[in-house]
Amino acid sequence: MWLSIGSGALAAAVVLTSCTSSGSKPSPAGSTAQANPLGASACVTGSQAASPASKWKLLSPATLCGLPQNNTSAEVSSSQEMASAIEGDLTNINGQTVGTETSDVSQGYQIGRNAAGAYRSVSFTGLEGTFSPQAAASAVETSLASNYTFTSVPPGPHGGVMACGPVSSDSANCVWATPTTLCLIMIIDTTQQLIGPNVAANAVRIRDVLEVPS
Repeated sequence: MWLSIGSGALAAAVVLTSCTSSGSKPSPAGSTAQANPLGASACVTGSQAASPASKWKLLSPATLCGLPQNNTSAEVSSSQEMASAIEGDLTNINGQTVGTETSDVSQGYQIGRNAAGAYRSVSFTGLEGTFSPQAAASAVETSLASNYTFTSVPPGPHGGVMACGPVSSDSANCVWATPTTLCLIMIIDTTQQLIGPNVAANAVRIRDVLEVPS
């Protein structure tokens, strides 16, 4: 079990890793990082699935919200730790198993501070397998939220359950779950355009890119 105090430390480590590596990773060839204006509409995609599928799987696209992949060793290590921690959350405090993982998909995305000093990163850690959606999402929320509170939000056209919570003035986390996917999204945005009152809508947009019918 990933206890609350440990999860808080790990979540802080992930945030710190993302921030400290912001200028160290060159943009991959063909990425949209140089053109990304860090605008409020960066996560908007062309379309979303019209109705929930019976099974979903997770992807790690080349870019997310206009940000290129961050493949530094620190980011990869943090993603692996987070995946292991979330897998541990599937056995809740009462010893009840709320899901079984078959594979995991994790990736960080970021762009270095621009001329105005704005910084943005989006990281996700997702599990594929068999889950009790509400119970699995609640287990992750309980482990993470030692200093903040998750609030249920509309999950979007993919269905399942989703909740988001503010971590700090510049960051927020969201978790969603279906019978076949469980995913945590971590957003850092010094412009605050993707978080705050906009975080739920952007979480759905991010989910639409990461999660596709299986």
